[in-house]
Amino acid sequence: MASKSLKAAMNAERRGAEKFDEKPLVDIAVCGRDNRFKKGDERRLVKFINTIAENSPFGRAVLEDAAKGGYTLIMENQKGTCGYCDKETRILSLNPRLTDELLIATLAHEGRHAQQFVNGGDDRFGVFNLKSELMYQRAMEADAESAAAATCHEIKVNSGNAGPWNDFADDSVEIAQAFAKAARKPDAKVSDKMLQAAFNAWYTDIDMVEGYEEGYITDVMNEAMRGPKNRMPRYSKQANSAETVRLFCRNADGKCYWADNPDVLENEDKLSICAKTYKVAKKFFAVREMKTGRVPDPTLETLKVRDGKPAERGKGKNKSKINRFSLSVAAGRANGGRR
Repeated sequence: MASKSLKAAMNAERRGAEKFDEKPLVDIAVCGRDNRFKKGDERRLVKFINTIAENSPFGRAVLEDAAKGGYTLIMENQKGTCGYCDKETRILSLNPRLTDELLIATLAHEGRHAQQFVNGGDDRFGVFNLKSELMYQRAMEADAESAAAATCHEIKVNSGNAGPWNDFADDSVEIAQAFAKAARKPDAKVSDKMLQAAFNAWYTDIDMVEGYEEGYITDVMNEAMRGPKNRMPRYSKQANSAETVRLFCRNADGKCYWADNPDVLENEDKLSICAKTYKVAKKFFAVREMKTGRVPDPTLETLKVRDGKPAERGKGKNKSKINRFSLSVAAGRANGGRR
């Protein structure tokens, strides 16, 4: 006859097996690393999906669109980032070394990028003229952070699990504070005003803005100047604020949360660049004209240049936040579809 301790161990193992057999509440494929951690990875990924699906209507809508788009959620060892979204391969990747709470927030962010692509977002760099490029790329990131804030807030309110919100708030201080202030009360239902507040706060985080500015603008231009003339980005397509926010900035019902202010992106501060970016862009367009005969992008001279030196990244309280997106930026330059 089995001892009580043996029975307890067997029951625990059985419960673990049942947990592993739990199915994702959103029909999105999951895949762990191809090693001894595979089953554990997949168990964690299902947990992330179900935590969001059970407790966040906003996050569930995001994941359902990612699933419709054919995305697969995987675990992948990464250095310096929490995860990424790759449009070309339809991969949502998370870093298994990080806590479950932070990865739930990351899935909300990266899943939002997948939803943006499913809705028609362009993942390529250097397609739009410089003003439109800044408008478009920054709106994608600000909206993804707004989506993460909404998802983590709903998980906290609906389940009592504050872990994802706390990790998000530690990582994106200004955004979380703005979202919470607009909520007025801790258990407020997610509103367009809360999403707007988080979105606007993204632009006040100079470390974040300049990190992406470097990755999506100056590094792309510097790399292009070293390459052949037929690989020079065109910077020619035009976008405007109204069509950009209609494409990206959607609430859980699929309606634009900037419907009351569709020209919100036509703002000189939201379109500003640092002095280093201006200098690199000026050089790039001169080199491109010399190589191809294509005239420089006139929108460069319409942009406000911020005063002072570019922010020093990776120091102090913002170190983890900068690490979160740094590799994603580098991967985006190399692969065109990772964010």
